[in-house]
Amino acid sequence: MSETKFVDLIYPKTRAVIGLGNVGPRFDLTPHNIGFAALDALAAEEGAQFEAGKMKSALVAEVTHGGYQLLLVKPATGMNDCGLALAELLNEMGYDFPQIMVIFDDLSLPFGRMKLKNDGSRSSAGHNGVASLIAQLPETRMLSKLKLGIGPDPGGANRFTYVLKPVEGDVLTIYQAAVREAGNAVKLWLDDGLDALMRRYNAKDFQVR
Repeated sequence: MSETKFVDLIYPKTRAVIGLGNVGPRFDLTPHNIGFAALDALAAEEGAQFEAGKMKSALVAEVTHGGYQLLLVKPATGMNDCGLALAELLNEMGYDFPQIMVIFDDLSLPFGRMKLKNDGSRSSAGHNGVASLIAQLPETRMLSKLKLGIGPDPGGANRFTYVLKPVEGDVLTIYQAAVREAGNAVKLWLDDGLDALMRRYNAKDFQVR
């Protein structure tokens, strides 16, 4: 039995994807908001709109795919407190960790690379949004994390400017391709499970172009 079908025996066919980012047009097309951009692209493809009210801590778009009810969740609390959306899903909306995926930027991966991790790592690698998520992660639980590369890392004080400056030129083309591919990854997760994502996106020769 596939991992997806095994999870379906335990949990309802409801899933949620949290994209990390900051709210506001000044953050559009910035590397740090690529998680938001991925959800925006998927919602647009499915004809869904983000709205307030479904969750206290986030804007939500609702879509269906392959019999699954899928929430696309954009935390409205700012990057540093995005873990509040994860806590709300877990504690107030009845979701469990196998039903949730998080999408966010990773400076250690070059633009066009993606990587899926499903573990209980306590390392945030300096990412404040990830640190906020980890604060809601018990040591015994795993969290599915789809990392979208935004490197190379400029290092030091240049990082802040780099991650909050809109991309352009050739990098913009790769950025847009990556957010579309992240939507494909979400659908692959629903169709075939995490193992399929790892085989595709953790392969050394995978590159979004």
